[in-house]
Amino acid sequence: MKNFRTFFVRTVLGIIAGLLLSTGGTATSVQAAGISHQKAVKMYNSKLRSWGKSGTRFNINYDLRSRSGWKYNDCGKKISMRNVYYDDNLRYIFRDVTGDKIPEAFFYSERANVMVVLTIYKGRVQPVAVMRTSYFGPQKLLYNKKEKTFIVKTVINGRSVSRNIFKIRGYKLYINLTMSDYVGQRQSNGKIKVNYWIDGRSVSKKRYQSYYKAYYRYQAAYSWGP
Repeated sequence: MKNFRTFFVRTVLGIIAGLLLSTGGTATSVQAAGISHQKAVKMYNSKLRSWGKSGTRFNINYDLRSRSGWKYNDCGKKISMRNVYYDDNLRYIFRDVTGDKIPEAFFYSERANVMVVLTIYKGRVQPVAVMRTSYFGPQKLLYNKKEKTFIVKTVINGRSVSRNIFKIRGYKLYINLTMSDYVGQRQSNGKIKVNYWIDGRSVSKKRYQSYYKAYYRYQAAYSWGP
């Protein structure tokens, strides 16, 4: 009976040890498959350097000024990464906006008036978007952790502001909504007329505010470095 108990205990301990080793092996493999913030930043900088030195050209696939009551739209125009990489005022944000624990890269070039968005998909740096900005550049990057969306607020001119809500799936960019407003000049009666647009269509102030309350939500605001 004693030998049986000894055999039983050893068998159970062996099973537990096997399970612990199996769990540890799984955890190690998952961790190895992940990419640290430091490594991700290094990968992004290396890729941008490569594109910049070779003069790789990309199509602008979104214009932050479009769908805002204006006729600006540079989609389809090509931009050389040389102009972006060699910009002395190149600014950046490295933050996770997809919820996969790997930061995306946002580069803003004042020289080229573009914002480049990159992600790491299946271990490789992939271009997500090349966005045309205004001369004022993008404001702080706003992030909605619950919806995994990010908001780019852009001052188009002294009186017009656009707020674009985006989402990244895989390495594809999706536009959820564009909210824009234009503050007119003071009229003879002292009132100031404000025009509102949702996805480029003129709407009432009431309808605009309903969209604003429903969609313009964020938990974090990221500043551009350096």
